[in-house]
Parts: sequence; C-alpha cells; structure tokens
Amino acid sequence: MIMRQDTQTDILYKIPVPTEFDGVDDYIDTGIKLFNVADDWTIYFAADISHSAEQTGNNIPVFHCIYEANPWPGIAFQGGNEKAYAGKYNGGDWTTRVVTRDETYYQGCIVCENKFVKHIYDKQTSASEIRELTVNNAPAFNENANKATLLLGCYQDSGGMKGRFWKGTFYNFIVYNRVLYEEEINKLFNEKG
Repeated sequence: MIMRQDTQTDILYKIPVPTEFDGVDDYIDTGIKLFNVADDWTIYFAADISHSAEQTGNNIPVFHCIYEANPWPGIAFQGGNEKAYAGKYNGGDWTTRVVTRDETYYQGCIVCENKFVKHIYDKQTSASEIRELTVNNAPAFNENANKATLLLGCYQDSGGMKGRFWKGTFYNFIVYNRVLYEEEINKLFNEKG
C-alpha cells in the first residue's frame, strides 16, 4: 500500500505548540463542529494526563465534542476519579478504556467513518504496543451532534456554559478531515506525533 502524504488541506485543526491547562479556567475552543464539517475524520493526540488524579469529581474532559442533551451524541476523552473514557457516547453507549493515572505521555487516536466511530487506538507511557480498542459500532452522530463544538480542556453544556476544566498538557492534538490509514497512525504513534 502506498502511504499518502499529509497536506495542509488534510488538517482541520492542529494545536500550535504544547499547551498546559491549569484545571481552573483554561480551555481551547477549536471552533470545529466535527459532525458538521465532515463525515470522515481522525483525531490524534498526545497528552500528559497524570494530573487528572489530583482533580475531584467525574467526567473531567481532556477533550469534548458532545451535545449535552439526551441521547448525548458525540465523542469525548474524559477522566474521572478512577478511569478515563475514550470514545463515543450516544444514549448510554460508551466505548471505554481504563487508563492509569500516572500517564505522562498518553497517545490516542479516534477514527470516524461516515459519522460512525470505527477505530480507537491508544498507547500508554510504558507500553511498547499500540492497542486497538473494541468499538461497539453505534453511531456517534444524530441531528444534535452537529451543534457540538470540539473543545480542549473543558466541557460545555447545551446552553454554551463551560465547566469541568482539565489539568494537564497537550503535547500534540491534530484533527484530520479524512480517515488515516493504519500505517499513518502507526507512524504518528511511533514518532510521537
């Protein structure tokens, strides 16, 4: 298989430099309504999530693109007191991965095809292997998903109020407007983005 080279038109958003979030009021609004701009996309991120253990409460979003009204369509990677959830949520339908709390360099990748989350990959700090997580193949999209904006470091309710601020650092965060091939994903993980 011939690997495709990224072009600037492949990238919808890229965090310009490693960015620290204070857990008090820092966040980035990317302005991207993922389910409105493309049927196919890929998110790759690398982050220090080790400070999540210091935060109290559940569902502290590392990133969030969910319309917060039943059935809660969208995707998120968010921590809690004991675990982090990576993937999609649609009316009680989470794709879940338990992440240890001392992850100083955690990498993740979410691939969406035709508005379905098809693949979720991760690699923990100490791991040598990239893992593909089980995806239960329910759509992350409904008509309300178009209203959700991709936010880094916080949650947003359906009225636009921000909260649940995350403490940590993004080393890299990229949104592609297409599905990445497996070889491209492996390269991102192995070269650390």
